[in-house]
Amino acid sequence: MNKDSGDISEILSEIEDSIIKDNTVLSDWNVNYFKQQKERYISDINYLSELKDINSVLEIGAAPFHLTVCLQKLGYDITVLDLDPSRFSDFVNKFDLNIENCNIETDQLNPEKKFDLILLTEVFEHLRINPQETLSKLYNSLNDDGYFYLTTPNFYKITNVTDFLKGKGVANGFHQFNKLNTIGHMGHVREYTRNEVNLFLESVGFKVIDFKYKNSKKFPLLSKQNIASSLSDKFKSHMMFLCKKA
Repeated sequence: MNKDSGDISEILSEIEDSIIKDNTVLSDWNVNYFKQQKERYISDINYLSELKDINSVLEIGAAPFHLTVCLQKLGYDITVLDLDPSRFSDFVNKFDLNIENCNIETDQLNPEKKFDLILLTEVFEHLRINPQETLSKLYNSLNDDGYFYLTTPNFYKITNVTDFLKGKGVANGFHQFNKLNTIGHMGHVREYTRNEVNLFLESVGFKVIDFKYKNSKKFPLLSKQNIASSLSDKFKSHMMFLCKKA
């Protein structure tokens, strides 16, 4: 399903206007998250639009539902599962989104429902029970010829490397667990290497058919993230995996 980039820009502008006017408890977090992720949304949509024969989409852990709105407005038949969609109820109602309350780590999925495309974007690093079991559920929900699309932070992004060398650690544990109290979901339990994610995917039957390191946004020209990325893709901030059933 090929989509016009102009349409995407218009949709993102509409989303931004909506969340700026929002006065809920998480409005500041929502605005900041949108600014950080906007370029990733465009990148993801442009990539996914090149996939053929996508008639049904399952999006997991979609809050704050920015990407959901884009995909719905671009014409995708999308089913959305999220831990607690009520946190963004005004936004959900405004865009008439149908979000199913579901904890993908503990709840069972309907075995009769299969999808052409399953999205797990910026969620894998938040899983805190059994990532392998969660991936197995998604594998079983994918049509035999379907695609599984996963994005997650890169453990070896340059900011992690430099923080480690400075003795700061990677993804401060307190701050990540405290997000359960402040925004209602777990922060980053763990950020993974490419090889680690591959092991998880292959263990449940997925085959990676495309992979790339990518930056989630454009960084300032002289920033350490931009300089390191120009030296090696392995220092980029994120990883993308496109999979099919083996």
